[in-house]
Amino acid sequence: MNFAKLLNIEYDPDRVYGLDMLRAAAVLFVVAIHSAYILPPAAATMLSHFILDGVSIFLVLSGFLIGGILIRLLETEKASINTLFKFWFRRWLRILPAYYFILVILIFLPAFYTHFTSWHQTLKYFFFIQNFYDRHPDFFPEAWSISVEEWFYLSAPLMIFVLVGVLQLSIRTSIITVALTIISLTIAYRYHSFHAYTILTTKDWDLIIRKRVITRLDTVMIGVVGAYIAHYRQLFWAKHKRFFLALGIIILITMKLIIELQPPYQKFILCVPYFTINALGTLCLLPYLSALRSGQGILFRSFTYISLISYSMYLLNLSIVQEFLLRQIDFYNYSFVFIVMRYILFWMFTIVGAVVLYKGIERPFMDMRSK
Repeated sequence: MNFAKLLNIEYDPDRVYGLDMLRAAAVLFVVAIHSAYILPPAAATMLSHFILDGVSIFLVLSGFLIGGILIRLLETEKASINTLFKFWFRRWLRILPAYYFILVILIFLPAFYTHFTSWHQTLKYFFFIQNFYDRHPDFFPEAWSISVEEWFYLSAPLMIFVLVGVLQLSIRTSIITVALTIISLTIAYRYHSFHAYTILTTKDWDLIIRKRVITRLDTVMIGVVGAYIAHYRQLFWAKHKRFFLALGIIILITMKLIIELQPPYQKFILCVPYFTINALGTLCLLPYLSALRSGQGILFRSFTYISLISYSMYLLNLSIVQEFLLRQIDFYNYSFVFIVMRYILFWMFTIVGAVVLYKGIERPFMDMRSK
Protein backbone atom coordinates (compact mmCIF):
# COMPACT_ATOMS: atom_id res chain seq x y z
CA MET A 1 0.00 0.00 0.00
CA ASN A 2 1.22 3.48 -0.89
CA PHE A 3 1.04 5.27 2.48
CA ALA A 4 1.51 8.74 0.94
CA LYS A 5 -1.36 8.08 -1.46
CA LEU A 6 -3.54 6.89 1.42
CA LEU A 7 -2.97 10.13 3.33
CA ASN A 8 -3.38 12.41 0.32
CA ILE A 9 -6.63 14.40 0.26
CA GLU A 10 -7.85 16.55 -2.61
CA TYR A 11 -9.72 19.71 -1.70
CA ASP A 12 -11.54 22.61 -3.32
CA PRO A 13 -9.12 25.56 -3.70
CA ASP A 14 -12.05 27.96 -3.16
CA ARG A 15 -12.37 27.00 0.51
CA VAL A 16 -12.39 29.85 3.03
CA TYR A 17 -8.97 29.59 4.66
CA GLY A 18 -9.89 31.60 7.76
CA LEU A 19 -12.77 29.28 8.63
CA ASP A 20 -10.54 26.26 7.97
CA MET A 21 -8.10 27.71 10.49
CA LEU A 22 -10.83 28.02 13.09
CA ARG A 23 -12.20 24.54 12.45
CA ALA A 24 -8.73 23.01 12.60
CA ALA A 25 -7.95 24.88 15.83
CA ALA A 26 -11.22 23.66 17.35
CA VAL A 27 -10.56 19.97 16.68
CA LEU A 28 -6.93 20.28 17.79
CA PHE A 29 -8.14 21.80 21.07
CA VAL A 30 -10.58 18.89 21.54
CA VAL A 31 -8.09 16.15 20.70
CA ALA A 32 -5.37 17.81 22.77
CA ILE A 33 -7.55 17.96 25.89
CA HIS A 34 -8.48 14.30 25.38
CA SER A 35 -4.81 13.44 24.94
CA ALA A 36 -4.19 14.84 28.41
CA TYR A 37 -5.61 11.60 29.86
CA ILE A 38 -2.48 9.86 28.58
CA LEU A 39 -0.05 12.30 30.18
CA PRO A 40 1.11 12.50 33.80
CA PRO A 41 -1.12 14.79 35.92
CA ALA A 42 1.35 17.67 36.03
CA ALA A 43 1.82 17.65 32.24
CA ALA A 44 -1.92 17.33 31.68
CA THR A 45 -2.59 20.33 33.91
CA MET A 46 0.03 22.39 32.10
CA LEU A 47 -1.44 21.45 28.72
CA SER A 48 -4.98 22.38 29.78
CA HIS A 49 -3.92 25.99 30.45
CA PHE A 50 -3.38 26.53 26.70
CA ILE A 51 -6.58 24.92 25.42
CA LEU A 52 -9.84 26.70 24.63
CA ASP A 53 -13.29 25.12 24.43
CA GLY A 54 -13.02 23.51 21.00
CA VAL A 55 -16.54 22.06 21.00
CA SER A 56 -18.11 25.48 21.55
CA ILE A 57 -16.07 26.81 18.63
CA PHE A 58 -17.39 23.95 16.50
CA LEU A 59 -20.98 24.71 17.48
CA VAL A 60 -20.75 28.44 16.72
CA LEU A 61 -19.05 27.76 13.39
CA SER A 62 -21.73 25.19 12.52
CA GLY A 63 -24.49 27.69 13.29
CA PHE A 64 -22.75 30.32 11.19
CA LEU A 65 -22.35 28.07 8.16
CA ILE A 66 -25.82 26.50 8.36
CA GLY A 67 -27.42 29.88 9.00
CA GLY A 68 -25.81 31.18 5.82
CA ILE A 69 -27.01 28.14 3.87
CA LEU A 70 -30.58 28.63 5.14
CA ILE A 71 -30.63 32.31 4.22
CA ARG A 72 -29.37 31.64 0.70
CA LEU A 73 -31.74 28.69 0.30
CA LEU A 74 -34.80 30.70 1.32
CA GLU A 75 -33.82 33.57 -0.95
CA THR A 76 -33.58 31.30 -3.99
CA GLU A 77 -36.28 28.69 -3.35
CA LYS A 78 -39.81 28.62 -1.96
CA ALA A 79 -40.17 27.79 1.74
CA SER A 80 -41.87 24.44 1.12
CA ILE A 81 -41.82 20.97 2.65
CA ASN A 82 -39.75 19.73 -0.29
CA THR A 83 -37.13 22.47 0.22
CA LEU A 84 -36.97 21.73 3.94
CA PHE A 85 -36.51 18.00 3.40
CA LYS A 86 -33.87 18.65 0.77
CA PHE A 87 -31.99 20.74 3.33
CA TRP A 88 -32.31 18.02 5.97
CA PHE A 89 -31.28 15.29 3.57
CA ARG A 90 -28.10 17.15 2.62
CA ARG A 91 -27.22 17.64 6.30
CA TRP A 92 -27.91 13.99 7.10
CA LEU A 93 -25.62 12.84 4.28
CA ARG A 94 -22.91 15.03 5.79
CA ILE A 95 -23.24 14.02 9.45
CA LEU A 96 -25.01 10.71 9.90
CA PRO A 97 -23.05 8.09 7.87
CA ALA A 98 -19.75 8.53 9.75
CA TYR A 99 -21.58 8.93 13.08
CA TYR A 100 -23.62 5.73 12.66
CA PHE A 101 -20.57 3.86 11.41
CA ILE A 102 -18.64 4.65 14.60
CA LEU A 103 -21.71 4.07 16.78
CA VAL A 104 -22.25 0.57 15.38
CA ILE A 105 -18.59 -0.29 15.81
CA LEU A 106 -18.73 0.75 19.47
CA ILE A 107 -21.92 -1.20 20.06
CA PHE A 108 -20.24 -4.35 18.83
CA LEU A 109 -17.15 -3.85 20.95
CA PRO A 110 -18.70 -4.25 24.44
CA ALA A 111 -16.03 -6.77 25.47
CA PHE A 112 -13.37 -4.10 24.99
CA TYR A 113 -15.26 -0.90 25.71
CA THR A 114 -15.51 -0.37 29.44
CA HIS A 115 -18.46 2.05 29.34
CA PHE A 116 -20.87 -0.03 27.25
CA THR A 117 -24.40 0.77 28.30
CA SER A 118 -27.70 -1.12 28.03
CA TRP A 119 -29.28 -1.79 24.62
CA HIS A 120 -32.24 0.34 25.63
CA GLN A 121 -29.96 3.25 26.43
CA THR A 122 -27.86 2.70 23.32
CA LEU A 123 -30.95 2.88 21.10
CA LYS A 124 -31.33 6.53 22.12
CA TYR A 125 -28.09 7.37 20.35
CA PHE A 126 -29.68 6.55 16.99
CA PHE A 127 -32.26 9.29 17.59
CA PHE A 128 -29.97 11.72 19.45
CA ILE A 129 -32.12 11.70 22.58
CA GLN A 130 -29.56 10.26 25.01
CA ASN A 131 -28.78 13.74 26.33
CA PHE A 132 -31.73 15.81 25.16
CA TYR A 133 -32.87 16.26 28.73
CA ASP A 134 -30.91 13.68 30.74
CA ARG A 135 -27.22 13.53 31.61
CA HIS A 136 -25.16 12.03 28.81
CA PRO A 137 -24.12 8.40 29.52
CA ASP A 138 -20.46 7.39 29.63
CA PHE A 139 -20.84 5.40 26.41
CA PHE A 140 -19.60 7.27 23.28
CA PRO A 141 -19.09 10.56 25.16
CA GLU A 142 -18.25 12.49 21.98
CA ALA A 143 -21.84 12.08 20.80
CA TRP A 144 -23.21 14.76 23.14
CA SER A 145 -22.28 17.67 20.87
CA ILE A 146 -23.52 15.87 17.75
CA SER A 147 -26.92 15.60 19.45
CA VAL A 148 -26.89 19.35 20.04
CA GLU A 149 -26.16 19.95 16.35
CA GLU A 150 -28.79 17.48 15.14
CA TRP A 151 -31.52 19.05 17.25
CA PHE A 152 -30.46 22.43 15.92
CA TYR A 153 -30.71 21.10 12.34
CA LEU A 154 -34.19 19.78 13.07
CA SER A 155 -35.73 22.55 15.15
CA ALA A 156 -34.36 25.87 13.89
CA PRO A 157 -34.95 25.31 10.13
CA LEU A 158 -38.44 23.94 10.83
CA MET A 159 -39.36 27.00 12.89
CA ILE A 160 -37.92 29.36 10.27
CA PHE A 161 -39.74 27.60 7.43
CA VAL A 162 -43.03 27.82 9.35
CA LEU A 163 -42.58 31.56 9.92
CA VAL A 164 -41.64 32.18 6.29
CA GLY A 165 -43.87 29.68 4.50
CA VAL A 166 -46.96 29.61 6.72
CA LEU A 167 -47.05 32.93 8.55
CA GLN A 168 -45.55 34.78 5.56
CA LEU A 169 -42.99 36.68 7.62
CA SER A 170 -39.88 37.98 5.90
CA ILE A 171 -36.73 35.86 5.87
CA ARG A 172 -34.88 38.48 7.92
CA THR A 173 -37.58 38.64 10.58
CA SER A 174 -37.94 34.87 10.74
CA ILE A 175 -34.20 34.16 11.08
CA ILE A 176 -33.57 36.68 13.85
CA THR A 177 -36.83 35.83 15.68
CA VAL A 178 -36.03 32.13 15.85
CA ALA A 179 -32.40 32.76 16.80
CA LEU A 180 -33.15 35.18 19.64
CA THR A 181 -36.05 33.04 20.90
CA ILE A 182 -33.94 29.89 21.17
CA ILE A 183 -31.03 31.79 22.73
CA SER A 184 -33.34 33.35 25.35
CA LEU A 185 -35.09 30.07 26.18
CA THR A 186 -31.79 28.21 26.51
CA ILE A 187 -30.32 30.79 28.88
CA ALA A 188 -33.55 30.75 30.88
CA TYR A 189 -33.40 26.97 31.16
CA ARG A 190 -29.78 27.08 32.32
CA TYR A 191 -30.86 29.56 34.98
CA HIS A 192 -33.59 27.11 36.02
CA SER A 193 -31.11 24.21 36.07
CA PHE A 194 -28.68 26.22 38.19
CA HIS A 195 -31.34 26.52 40.90
CA ALA A 196 -33.17 23.20 40.39
CA TYR A 197 -30.21 20.80 40.36
CA THR A 198 -27.58 20.11 42.99
CA ILE A 199 -24.31 20.94 41.26
CA LEU A 200 -21.58 19.96 43.70
CA THR A 201 -18.73 18.90 41.42
CA THR A 202 -17.18 19.77 38.09
CA LYS A 203 -18.64 16.54 36.69
CA ASP A 204 -22.13 17.65 37.78
CA TRP A 205 -21.59 20.94 35.93
CA ASP A 206 -20.29 19.07 32.89
CA LEU A 207 -23.27 16.73 32.65
CA ILE A 208 -26.09 18.99 33.86
CA ILE A 209 -25.08 22.30 32.30
CA ARG A 210 -22.52 21.70 29.57
CA LYS A 211 -23.59 18.49 27.81
CA ARG A 212 -27.36 18.57 27.52
CA VAL A 213 -29.11 19.59 24.31
CA ILE A 214 -31.56 21.96 25.97
CA THR A 215 -28.79 23.80 27.80
CA ARG A 216 -26.52 24.35 24.78
CA LEU A 217 -28.66 25.30 21.76
CA ASP A 218 -27.87 28.98 22.28
CA THR A 219 -24.23 28.32 21.33
CA VAL A 220 -25.25 27.19 17.84
CA MET A 221 -27.86 29.92 17.42
CA ILE A 222 -25.28 32.63 18.13
CA GLY A 223 -23.56 31.37 14.99
CA VAL A 224 -26.86 31.88 13.14
CA VAL A 225 -26.96 35.47 14.40
CA GLY A 226 -23.50 35.85 12.89
CA ALA A 227 -24.78 34.56 9.54
CA TYR A 228 -27.65 37.05 9.75
CA ILE A 229 -25.30 39.99 10.35
CA ALA A 230 -22.83 38.83 7.69
CA HIS A 231 -25.62 38.62 5.08
CA TYR A 232 -27.84 41.58 5.92
CA ARG A 233 -25.27 43.96 7.43
CA GLN A 234 -22.32 43.22 5.18
CA LEU A 235 -20.71 46.66 5.47
CA PHE A 236 -20.85 46.60 9.28
CA TRP A 237 -19.54 43.00 9.29
CA ALA A 238 -16.55 43.86 7.10
CA LYS A 239 -15.78 47.37 8.39
CA HIS A 240 -15.25 46.38 12.02
CA LYS A 241 -13.62 42.97 11.52
CA ARG A 242 -10.31 43.91 13.19
CA PHE A 243 -12.05 45.42 16.19
CA PHE A 244 -14.21 42.34 16.60
CA LEU A 245 -11.18 40.06 16.20
CA ALA A 246 -9.46 41.80 19.11
CA LEU A 247 -12.67 41.78 21.15
CA GLY A 248 -13.20 38.07 20.48
CA ILE A 249 -9.69 37.18 21.60
CA ILE A 250 -10.17 39.22 24.80
CA ILE A 251 -13.51 37.53 25.54
CA LEU A 252 -12.17 34.01 24.97
CA ILE A 253 -9.08 34.61 27.10
CA THR A 254 -11.18 36.20 29.86
CA MET A 255 -13.61 33.26 29.90
CA LYS A 256 -10.65 30.87 29.97
CA LEU A 257 -9.16 32.66 32.97
CA ILE A 258 -12.50 32.67 34.79
CA ILE A 259 -12.96 28.93 34.43
CA GLU A 260 -9.32 28.31 35.33
CA LEU A 261 -9.39 30.41 38.49
CA GLN A 262 -12.52 28.94 40.03
CA PRO A 263 -14.34 25.61 39.81
CA PRO A 264 -17.43 25.76 37.60
CA TYR A 265 -19.88 24.23 40.05
CA GLN A 266 -22.06 26.53 42.19
CA LYS A 267 -20.91 29.57 40.21
CA PHE A 268 -23.70 31.54 38.55
CA ILE A 269 -21.52 32.98 35.79
CA LEU A 270 -20.20 29.55 34.76
CA CYS A 271 -23.59 27.85 34.93
CA VAL A 272 -25.74 30.48 33.21
CA PRO A 273 -24.10 33.20 31.03
CA TYR A 274 -20.69 31.58 30.48
CA PHE A 275 -21.51 29.57 27.36
CA THR A 276 -23.34 32.48 25.74
CA ILE A 277 -20.48 34.90 26.38
CA ASN A 278 -17.92 32.34 25.23
CA ALA A 279 -19.91 31.80 22.02
CA LEU A 280 -20.03 35.55 21.44
CA GLY A 281 -16.24 35.56 21.71
CA THR A 282 -16.02 32.99 18.91
CA LEU A 283 -18.59 34.93 16.89
CA CYS A 284 -16.38 38.04 17.09
CA LEU A 285 -13.60 36.14 15.32
CA LEU A 286 -15.73 35.32 12.29
CA PRO A 287 -15.81 38.69 10.46
CA TYR A 288 -12.02 38.67 10.19
CA LEU A 289 -11.55 34.95 9.58
CA SER A 290 -14.34 34.68 7.01
CA ALA A 291 -12.56 37.40 5.00
CA LEU A 292 -9.38 35.28 4.76
CA ARG A 293 -10.26 33.58 1.51
CA SER A 294 -6.94 31.94 0.67
CA GLY A 295 -3.49 31.11 1.97
CA GLN A 296 -0.23 29.54 0.96
CA GLY A 297 2.60 27.45 2.30
CA ILE A 298 2.72 24.50 4.67
CA LEU A 299 0.67 26.25 7.36
CA PHE A 300 -2.16 26.81 4.90
CA ARG A 301 -2.07 23.19 3.72
CA SER A 302 -1.91 21.88 7.29
CA PHE A 303 -4.91 23.87 8.52
CA THR A 304 -6.93 22.92 5.45
CA TYR A 305 -5.98 19.26 5.80
CA ILE A 306 -6.92 19.10 9.48
CA SER A 307 -10.12 21.03 8.78
CA LEU A 308 -11.21 18.45 6.21
CA ILE A 309 -10.75 15.51 8.57
CA SER A 310 -11.86 17.39 11.71
CA TYR A 311 -15.23 15.62 12.06
CA SER A 312 -13.64 12.19 11.69
CA MET A 313 -10.92 13.14 14.18
CA TYR A 314 -13.62 14.14 16.64
CA LEU A 315 -15.49 10.86 16.22
CA LEU A 316 -12.42 8.66 16.53
CA ASN A 317 -9.98 10.17 19.01
CA LEU A 318 -11.51 9.25 22.35
CA SER A 319 -13.69 6.15 22.16
CA ILE A 320 -12.02 4.32 19.27
CA VAL A 321 -8.39 5.36 19.62
CA GLN A 322 -7.90 6.01 23.30
CA GLU A 323 -10.48 3.71 24.88
CA PHE A 324 -10.09 0.81 22.47
CA LEU A 325 -6.96 0.79 20.29
CA LEU A 326 -4.45 1.98 22.87
CA ARG A 327 -5.87 -0.44 25.43
CA GLN A 328 -4.89 -3.32 23.16
CA ILE A 329 -1.22 -2.38 23.49
CA ASP A 330 0.66 -3.30 26.65
CA PHE A 331 1.54 0.05 28.23
CA TYR A 332 1.99 -1.07 31.82
CA ASN A 333 5.48 0.40 31.77
CA TYR A 334 4.94 4.02 32.80
CA SER A 335 8.44 5.26 32.07
CA PHE A 336 8.91 8.53 30.22
CA VAL A 337 9.75 6.75 26.96
CA PHE A 338 6.58 4.65 27.00
CA ILE A 339 4.40 7.67 27.82
CA VAL A 340 5.89 9.52 24.86
CA MET A 341 5.36 6.49 22.60
CA ARG A 342 1.76 6.17 23.68
CA TYR A 343 1.15 9.89 23.15
CA ILE A 344 2.63 9.76 19.65
CA LEU A 345 0.56 6.68 18.80
CA PHE A 346 -2.58 8.43 20.01
CA TRP A 347 -2.09 11.30 17.56
CA MET A 348 -0.94 9.00 14.76
CA PHE A 349 -3.92 6.65 15.09
CA THR A 350 -6.29 9.62 15.33
CA ILE A 351 -5.03 11.38 12.20
CA VAL A 352 -4.52 8.31 10.02
CA GLY A 353 -7.82 6.82 11.14
CA ALA A 354 -9.57 10.12 10.44
CA VAL A 355 -8.17 10.21 6.91
CA VAL A 356 -9.42 6.68 6.28
CA LEU A 357 -12.86 7.48 7.74
CA TYR A 358 -13.08 10.71 5.77
CA LYS A 359 -12.10 9.14 2.45
CA GLY A 360 -14.03 5.92 3.02
CA ILE A 361 -17.29 7.22 4.56
CA GLU A 362 -17.55 11.01 4.73
CA ARG A 363 -16.39 11.96 1.25
CA PRO A 364 -18.45 9.42 -0.74
CA PHE A 365 -21.67 10.43 1.01
CA MET A 366 -20.89 14.13 0.59
CA ASP A 367 -20.35 13.52 -3.12
CA MET A 368 -23.82 11.99 -3.28
CA ARG A 369 -25.33 15.35 -2.34
CA SER A 370 -24.41 16.85 -5.71
CA LYS A 371 -26.16 13.99 -7.48
